[in-house]
Amino acid sequence: MDATNETPEERRRRKARERKARQREREKRLGMKAVRLDLSQGERATIERMAEARGFEDQTEYLYALVRADEQALARDPAFNPALEVVTGHAAASAV
Repeated sequence: MDATNETPEERRRRKARERKARQREREKRLGMKAVRLDLSQGERATIERMAEARGFEDQTEYLYALVRADEQALARDPAFNPALEVVTGHAAASAV
């Protein structure tokens, strides 16, 4: 059946297939790959709560923003390690 004779439901499905095909092509072009995280219920709740508090609608975007911020912090001061600060309560000594 051509596009001029399709029912509204057929049109909706065709449009969805076309969107999905464009999404797959975009993801392929960008080299996208799914990453799996094994997180406890509490960790998932924390991510959800913090993403919302920071104004992110997408938790993946929130997590990526954290990674980018860490990358920038490392570029500014390679000795800074926020993970050590969280675990020990003390900032690592800066190599300045």
